[in-house]
Amino acid sequence: MTSNEIKLALEQKYRLMLVMRLEREALESRGVFKLSGEPARQRRQSSKALADAFPGALKELDTQSSQALEQRLERLERIPAGAVDLPDWAQVCWEYHALLKQALAVKAWLGKNDVKSVPLASLENDWREAEGTFYSIGDWPVPYRGTKLLALIAKPPGGRLSQLVWEVLEERFELPVAKLRHLVFGVEYE
Repeated sequence: MTSNEIKLALEQKYRLMLVMRLEREALESRGVFKLSGEPARQRRQSSKALADAFPGALKELDTQSSQALEQRLERLERIPAGAVDLPDWAQVCWEYHALLKQALAVKAWLGKNDVKSVPLASLENDWREAEGTFYSIGDWPVPYRGTKLLALIAKPPGGRLSQLVWEVLEERFELPVAKLRHLVFGVEYE
């Protein structure tokens, strides 16, 4: 994707997140902390759509205030169309969502191929043929490619796919994971 397409996708994400956050803050200000019935179903549907499009965004929604989300949206909207450089936080957010989305798709693919009873090496041809459908091997650093990526997704570091994604981003951006998490979620991590 071009930087302009990424910018537009992130603008869409932050618009949706801002609406969701403002609705939540309005409800909480009235003492409503849990929805039921149709409003709860609609909220779950919106949350699922956001998480499907931008895996990990629900955590961001929980950690960012409406003011912080609005500031991010405004910063993106001020970037002229066709601009080449996105702010670091926007690039890290995009890469985080994109890699996590691919990792989740690969995990689902592995689940369909019953990796517990089949050696990963036997899936290598199917894996190569699937390239470009739900993952792009070029998005992953060279040391993570091939069946190594399959193995890492089948058994991710610390048991979490997000940890694998953070490690890849740490290598790519040459920043510690705590700083990367801060760029995405806006809170300090140790």
